[in-house]
Amino acid sequence: MGFFTVLMILLAFLRLVSSIPPTASVDTPKLPVLQSLTPVETPDLPPFTSPSKQPSTSPVNNPVKIPELPVAISDMRSKSYFGFVILLNLLNATTKSALGQQVTFFMPNDQQLATSTISPGGLDDFVLTHTVPEPLIFSSLARAPNGTLIQSFTTNQFLRISNIGRRVFINNAHIVTRNVCSSDTIKCHGISAVINTSLNQTVS
Repeated sequence: MGFFTVLMILLAFLRLVSSIPPTASVDTPKLPVLQSLTPVETPDLPPFTSPSKQPSTSPVNNPVKIPELPVAISDMRSKSYFGFVILLNLLNATTKSALGQQVTFFMPNDQQLATSTISPGGLDDFVLTHTVPEPLIFSSLARAPNGTLIQSFTTNQFLRISNIGRRVFINNAHIVTRNVCSSDTIKCHGISAVINTSLNQTVS
């Protein structure tokens, strides 16, 4: 086959290729158009309000009846009158306590309290017979005339002050530790024995 013949075949092939129509482009499928959503109607709700603070709960009763008692108790502990502190805490936690704002405590030591018989129902009487309703420092007790009566918290019961030499007694109990409590409204003194209430002066 000659060169001319090959050339004619190539030209014919080119004409054939050029006569083929171009391939149609593939259309990208169109996504369906979403219709606008109709808002769902909801019932009217009350406007939101932040939760209010819960009311503070106050205790039914406040066991602290003497404002300066915690300070006085701290002074008692510093002189190791732990037993009397326990009795005061028990009494102060009851609603029937008759203690006032100004007092003087006469405190037996722990050894004396350990030998005493105090019934649960007699706690009030025990503490109140060792308490007078006014703050008395030791010098005031020492200057009192021999035989002076001072009223205890027990109704119609009076304690007797006896001055023997430089020693001061409350009924049968010798004051051995003076001015333990530093409070202005609470005074307390350590005594050598549990006060013998049979020696109390009764006034009708």
